[in-house]
Amino acid sequence: MLQITIVTYKTTLNKCESLNSLCKYIDKLEVPYSILIVNNSPEIQLEDSPLYTIFTPTENLMLAKAYNAALSIAKKNGHEWMMLLDQDTTLTEDYIVGLNNALKSKIDTSIAAIVPVVKYIDGIHQISPATYNPTFGTVNAKMLKPCIVSGKSVLAINSCSVVRITAIESIGGFPEMFPLDGLDTAYYYQFYKHGWDVQVIDAVIFQNLSVFDYKHNMSDRRYQSILKSELDLVHIMGTTATITLKLKYLGRIVIQLFDSGKRRYVKQTAAALLK
Repeated sequence: MLQITIVTYKTTLNKCESLNSLCKYIDKLEVPYSILIVNNSPEIQLEDSPLYTIFTPTENLMLAKAYNAALSIAKKNGHEWMMLLDQDTTLTEDYIVGLNNALKSKIDTSIAAIVPVVKYIDGIHQISPATYNPTFGTVNAKMLKPCIVSGKSVLAINSCSVVRITAIESIGGFPEMFPLDGLDTAYYYQFYKHGWDVQVIDAVIFQNLSVFDYKHNMSDRRYQSILKSELDLVHIMGTTATITLKLKYLGRIVIQLFDSGKRRYVKQTAAALLK
């Protein structure tokens, strides 16, 4: 019924926070499941176990292609749902219990995804999910509490999203024009465009988002990827969304000019503003 998909990159499984925290509470999951680990680092040898199966592509598939490969495996094995996990998510007991209860209930066929409330690792700031008006892009996002969201565009992160296989197939799979950054926003936007709903369950998980830490986790290449995904997304959403993003870039440039840790990215932001 459920394929739990963990995408790893340059890590061993004993350092994979998602797998380690999942193992603590997996006995709370009463629905049929399998665990698939997509090892995006072929140079690191990972071996199957009775608990999980390893899929190691010949090259780094990043996220979109890795998810699509996992989607094919899930479909082949007759799964209805696919949980998406990166390696840095801390799962909680109430998330597994909440998900289990949701999957055991009669979920409306209009639901494309089941998501928890996601907080940053500081335990204070909620980072997902949210709704927004795509006419203006994602800059006006408002955080959500547990509910069923219908007729609105949802902003939710990949990790701990549980997506319906038929819903993903209905939008053509995970959009590979967003290989890493912006992927979650892109397919959730397509859920909205295709009339799918999203269920937010009453559970909290904790996520360490690398883009929050410019000092240790940002590089010129990664920032360029983020800018490209932002521009590609608003071009899909329309002219007003594009203009709104460009105004946001003006504010971002001011912040970067006065922040020594971000000043190096001013030129890239300015270049994106002029595109």
